[in-house]
Amino acid sequence: MTNDIEIYEPGELKRVDSAAPTEEELNLVKNFESGAHASNTLKNYKSQMSMWESYCEQHDLNVWVKSVADQAAWFEQVKLYLARRSEQGVKPTTVKSAVTALRHFALKQDDGLSFAVLTHPKMVSYLEGIQRTQAGISRTKKAQAFTRQELSDILVHIKKDKTAVAKRNRAIISIGVASSQRASNLGLFSIGDIETAHEHNGINLFIEKSKTDQMGEGRYVSIRPITAPSLMHLDPIRILNEWLAVLNPSGELPSETPLFPRIRKMNGVTGERLSGSSAAITDMLRGVLRSMGWDEATVQRYSSHSLRATFITLSVQAGVSAETIQKTSGHKSPQMISAYDRTSAERAAQTNYLEGASA
Repeated sequence: MTNDIEIYEPGELKRVDSAAPTEEELNLVKNFESGAHASNTLKNYKSQMSMWESYCEQHDLNVWVKSVADQAAWFEQVKLYLARRSEQGVKPTTVKSAVTALRHFALKQDDGLSFAVLTHPKMVSYLEGIQRTQAGISRTKKAQAFTRQELSDILVHIKKDKTAVAKRNRAIISIGVASSQRASNLGLFSIGDIETAHEHNGINLFIEKSKTDQMGEGRYVSIRPITAPSLMHLDPIRILNEWLAVLNPSGELPSETPLFPRIRKMNGVTGERLSGSSAAITDMLRGVLRSMGWDEATVQRYSSHSLRATFITLSVQAGVSAETIQKTSGHKSPQMISAYDRTSAERAAQTNYLEGASA
């Protein structure tokens, strides 16, 4: 089968089929195309596309470029749309994702005219301008990390509750910190993802896909047990085993059984995965903090991402190298870890500018 693409006008694609593909070949192509992006990415693209279509309908504008002569006007139309969204408080990264979504659908329908506008250096420069202009206005607020004492207090507090949901929640928090995984990954873990580690008495967790692994190659995160007697209550392996004794007491559940499933009425363990794991874990975590008497303003500083931030922050405080932290957290570069770490800034605090001079 040959299926050539010839560029015959600036940015416009013309498909010339020299041989008709079979139905089997078409299905194979569709499967590969659908797998090019993660499901959450496609969901975001569709949402962004829907907003753009609504905007165009509201202002009686063309969703796509109609002809080469219309490209300049359409470019101005898109720029105004992005400017209005930015003025509404939308983050620069979200504004950029709107353009990425339009590029995706333009390419999908072989709309070279629109795609040429969306990828033009002037569009790239415009997005950079939004980023620089809004950088000081829309700073992303990072989730607060727990101190080791706070983490200890939380795990001890939850242990007082003997229900299945309490044991599951305790395991989610402990494994969430120890593995430094996003809430979306915690919700995807299955029993079969747990393997016994050979280098120590802990476990290896297999992460099938993550935000930084869109190709789904997968990787392992290894979790060691804590051996210090005074810290046994923090041991993630011990806490996980206590939960597994409830979830899979016979050891006969299928490997695809969710590791952290939904639980109905405190003890009704289901085989269903947590729906919207990020929001679910955030709600659970904040509920625990409220039950401990934390004030609401403080509670709101924490979310499911606090588990990941806690691992990174405590590791930095313990003197662990950024490269070693990165192997667990899965960040693409050690530099990205600094976005979570407040420790370096705190260590740089000093009063020598006032106290250094002696009379």
